Amino acid sequence: FRRVLFRSYCEEITATNPCGEQVLPINGACLLGSLNLTKFVNEELTGWDYEALKKVIPVAVRLMDNVNDVTRLPLPEQEKQIKLKRRIGLGYMGYASALLMLRVRYGSKKAIKLTEELCEFVVNCTYQASSNLAQEKGSFPAFEKEKYLAGEFIKTLSQKTRDKIAKKGLRNSHLTSIQPTGQSSIYANNVSGG
Repeated sequence: FRRVLFRSYCEEITATNPCGEQVLPINGACLLGSLNLTKFVNEELTGWDYEALKKVIPVAVRLMDNVNDVTRLPLPEQEKQIKLKRRIGLGYMGYASALLMLRVRYGSKKAIKLTEELCEFVVNCTYQASSNLAQEKGSFPAFEKEKYLAGEFIKTLSQKTRDKIAKKGLRNSHLTSIQPTGQSSIYANNVSGG
């Protein structure tokens, strides 16, 4: 007996890995990367530098997508999964440090507002970058436009993003993930981790 936690047209989730930051199907694999938010605080120290994010996110998506092509996985089943879905997980680190730079208390209403705006921007920018990449390199092999666009999460994206996916496709089945960044954050000038 297997309890199914989630089912979509192209995969079934029955459990999460020990950390739980990336929900994966059987034999699933995902590479993770993080934006250091302390590098995206605007010069006025009033909010996020969205222009800088708009430049960096497409580069990060392209880099992570390319890693899918050169990564060696221990099992052939994992290799098949990574090629079929081209899953990536772009996340954040340095969130609490960035809030300190902004002089905003962690968990305050202002912090929540800044975070909601940031997440909406990053998610839509990331999906748009993957769609642009799909126009250049092709969509992930398991992509079925109507079924993908009918997904509950996809319906939360902006209309502009959904229109772009409908027109150009999508290079990666999954794009964002908030993962622990304990070691990464130490190497990134000791900013706050996940």
